[in-house]
Amino acid sequence: MYDVTFQGQVLIGLVKQGYSCNCCFEGKECVMRRFALARDVKKLVILVAVIVAIGALGVDWARGEGQRGEARREAFDAFVRDYGQELKLNEARRGRFRVMYQEKLSDKREEIEAWLVKVDERDRGDRVEAAVLAKDLDQITAMIDGLVGGHHAETVAKSSSADFLKKLLGVNGTLSFVEGEVVFAIVDRNDVFKYVQKGGAVPGVSIDPETGRGKVEVSFKVGSETGQQVIDGVEMVVPVETGGGVRQGERKDLVDAFEGLTLLLFGGEEEDRGIGRGVAIHEIAELAIIRRLNAQPLHSRWFTDGMAEVVTWLVLRDVYGEEMAQQWERDTELFGDMLSEVDLLRWEKKGAQIETKIETISRLGQARYAFAGEEFRRLVDVYGEDVIKQIIGNAVEMGEQRQATDTSLVAAVEDVDPGFGERMKRYMKYEGGQEAMIKGYWAELLEARKDERWDEAVAAFMHLKEQRDEVVLDDYAKLAELMRNGGRGQEAEQGMLKLLKGVKGEKNKANVGRILIRFYLQNNENGKAAELSDLVLTVYPDDEVALLGRVLKMMRLNKYNQAILTAERLKRVAKPDSRAYEIAESAEIWIHENVGLVNQR
Repeated sequence: MYDVTFQGQVLIGLVKQGYSCNCCFEGKECVMRRFALARDVKKLVILVAVIVAIGALGVDWARGEGQRGEARREAFDAFVRDYGQELKLNEARRGRFRVMYQEKLSDKREEIEAWLVKVDERDRGDRVEAAVLAKDLDQITAMIDGLVGGHHAETVAKSSSADFLKKLLGVNGTLSFVEGEVVFAIVDRNDVFKYVQKGGAVPGVSIDPETGRGKVEVSFKVGSETGQQVIDGVEMVVPVETGGGVRQGERKDLVDAFEGLTLLLFGGEEEDRGIGRGVAIHEIAELAIIRRLNAQPLHSRWFTDGMAEVVTWLVLRDVYGEEMAQQWERDTELFGDMLSEVDLLRWEKKGAQIETKIETISRLGQARYAFAGEEFRRLVDVYGEDVIKQIIGNAVEMGEQRQATDTSLVAAVEDVDPGFGERMKRYMKYEGGQEAMIKGYWAELLEARKDERWDEAVAAFMHLKEQRDEVVLDDYAKLAELMRNGGRGQEAEQGMLKLLKGVKGEKNKANVGRILIRFYLQNNENGKAAELSDLVLTVYPDDEVALLGRVLKMMRLNKYNQAILTAERLKRVAKPDSRAYEIAESAEIWIHENVGLVNQR
């Protein structure tokens, strides 16, 4: 399944993921992956360029949950009103689209109105397309269940209410599933940051107090109807360059920026409908497969995604015709140079991965989708469509307590196709099985680290991590360190935060929190480390780094009694010659000298 979580953070998801996606059912396939699948390099370049243009230099992208419903709209309207008093905003509209733009962009009104005509016409067509997909949903889910077995696809679609498709696709550059008005406030980047610095409130735009850098959160925010998250409108403040020199990574032509925004809104050209429908079918199919397996083993994505690929192709073919099915089919020849890197059977499930924009890793994700789909397509071509249901049933029967395992997934396929295991060797870089793979990637890691080729070191370590038969949280700390060394600290942080959000259980969350605290302290981000201290101390009351984080937190909050008490605890568990002990002692001295004697007993 794919990476973009259902919180409306389309732009943020794209920026963090680069050109590839992994997945979980709360999300759906991102726009970036659609263009990669369609081999449309031009669209990829435009999309990346417009994201860079909106942010420009000196801007960080951040995730934001966003306000809900009326509160969100009121905040946006207040910005337009207050900002417009200081820097006049003009307006153009067409259908449900509205663009507010600064006076200095008035000479671009013709281009703005032309763009509005284009997106309005496209939006009307896509809403018809959405109605077609919704109309066909019963037929689609029935076909999926017929191929996979059980009634999971039908149950999921019906139990998720009439907003099922909105939840599935609504924030994925598919405005046909968005209700309400779509509004952009296009403002000068320098003007809006000055406005924020003076205390003005701008939805999605802020100044980081620690770095002084501008932050832009761009999101399709969500509301709630009948317990389901749905998109109830779109409002975006879009900072752009309106004049001056063009620096690397910035775009000066508004038409180019509009082209990129069109891709973000609609996710592709009208002829890409097979890809859009395929996304919905793939997601439903994959969830049905996982539920039939009664489990999602660590290295199961070759099975769940590969099988979902062929199910998607079959449904598209039978419901919409051969031509539309061909739009979904992937060309493995594009990834021929990566064949030995694929290591298909070790492809980890989404929750075990950390996302990165490293090109080789991004391409690896795409290659795995392509080759996994090809393997199951071959099985269907040889043994017929019923083989899908047969393999799933065998995997459950061969598993443990009627739950599929990594071992039973492979055994179930080999039971049908005895040559399958041998075929998998073509995807392995080192001959000799798992032990040879570990030695090979370990050697690659050491060599890359010695030469400070950090992206290659990250790639080698990710392969090495995949050789484990269970998740080891310490691996994430090592991976984050390698990423930080290569200038990818923000990617590492976002990956760890996503992991923290996804893991289940208080102890697991505390373990991830310990890794994050260490990561923040090494980056001198003491404030972020402090905020996680209580999470860890609830489970590990004597954890050294968590106690250190709490000392810093209490100092920041001017709670000096608690800071002294925590410092005393820290000194009891830390070594006298350690940095943590030194900081605890320094905190005590500072408090006594500057605040006075506290906590006298």
